[in-house]
Amino acid sequence: MSTFKIPMTDEPCPRCIAVMDENSLDAEMVMPLPAAGFAPRARDGSGPCCFDCASADGLLIVGGMTFAMARLAVGNDRADSYRLNGIAMGLVLAGRMRAPHDTLEEHQAWLFKKGLWT
Repeated sequence: MSTFKIPMTDEPCPRCIAVMDENSLDAEMVMPLPAAGFAPRARDGSGPCCFDCASADGLLIVGGMTFAMARLAVGNDRADSYRLNGIAMGLVLAGRMRAPHDTLEEHQAWLFKKGLWT
């Protein structure tokens, strides 16, 4: 059985970069932008974003959080998911997040290539 893999660009999500530049997001939490037609649209009208930023937008419905706070919560779920080697929990278990990289090592290699990881 084959699983459809969403096509990704090689570029980082501009919303992730903006939150990282505000010192609110660790570089490891920056995600690649899905290819045109597959990328979610940001609720703030800023354009296409990654699946993690779209999940953070969904958390804002709860209220009491800024986007940076919600994005950090989503980033923590992503980091835990990568480190637990496929054990789904949190937003990953709920199906609210799609992984652009299969492993933490693949993600860190992409970050290094983009100059975001040392």
